[in-house]
Amino acid sequence: MPPASRTLIRVVSFLALLMIISAPAAGNAGTPFTLTVMRDESAPLAGVKCYLFNQGGKYLGVSGVTGDNGAVSFDLADGTYTFRVDHLGYRFWSDAYDVPATLSAQMIIPHREVAITVQGAGRSTAPLSGLKVFLFTEAGTYQGQSRVTDGNGQASFSVPGQPYKVRVDYLGKQFWSEVFVSQDTTVRIPMADAEVLVTGAGAPLPGVKVYVFTAGGTYLGISGITDSDGKVLFTLAAGEYKFRADYQGNRYWSEEETLSAGQVNPVAVSTGGGTFTLEVMKGQAEPLAGVKCYLFNQGGTYLGVSGVTGDNGAVSFNLADGAYTFRVDHLGYRFWSDAY
Repeated sequence: MPPASRTLIRVVSFLALLMIISAPAAGNAGTPFTLTVMRDESAPLAGVKCYLFNQGGKYLGVSGVTGDNGAVSFDLADGTYTFRVDHLGYRFWSDAYDVPATLSAQMIIPHREVAITVQGAGRSTAPLSGLKVFLFTEAGTYQGQSRVTDGNGQASFSVPGQPYKVRVDYLGKQFWSEVFVSQDTTVRIPMADAEVLVTGAGAPLPGVKVYVFTAGGTYLGISGITDSDGKVLFTLAAGEYKFRADYQGNRYWSEEETLSAGQVNPVAVSTGGGTFTLEVMKGQAEPLAGVKCYLFNQGGTYLGVSGVTGDNGAVSFNLADGAYTFRVDHLGYRFWSDAY
């Protein structure tokens, strides 16, 4: 091939390469186009992902995330485009825009502040504060947003006009709202009262601490102390629970109890036991009177209970079911019993 021809081919190839390099392509080079996504006329919607499509609805592999001002920019070749915004579990589409005739657009996704009220409904109705509320789509997809109810039992979410539902977690149970669209809603939790009676040897035991557990044995962080009648009252969501009373160094459990809503449910916890008499003797027939005896559990923990032997060398204790030891202090020394 003549040298002039080779030079011409090189020139033509170089020009073609320049044309390829300089041709604008969507998302690579071209005219800047800015899309601003708003909640309303004055509130930008930040941190949402926007996807670029051609007029035929084909995704072009280009996306961006709105900034604090709700804006995201794309470099676009001449043509017609639409945008899809994914937000809180739903897809929102823009109008079609011709580039370069239109170089910016505002897309408004109207939001409403929806108030969620959580109420306990039992023998009376009362707001439930301090509960966590989670936002889901109608299909049940969690949206990564949660709120805590205030003193009025309320929490709020700013959401677009799409179907949502919320879940409230309370005492190891989950409670769902109805599906709502841009409207306030109330979650009513059926409540029940548990009246726990703690007895020892058939008699009420005052001053005993009682703890509330799920049916599976998870402590719920709720406790109370029995009154002079050996009773303590808990208001809980209706369902299954267990109760534990700690007494004289031992733990005593109720049966698994099903609490019915709107009523007082009696629960019994028995520590069993009865009256235990310890006799302290100098010899086989000589009682040791006037000595102090202290009560311990089998692990060696003093239980805060003591007594003094009478003239017959005996002292009695009202004990729950369990294993115990006794310490007798006499003439400057300590003497231990066997475990009973």
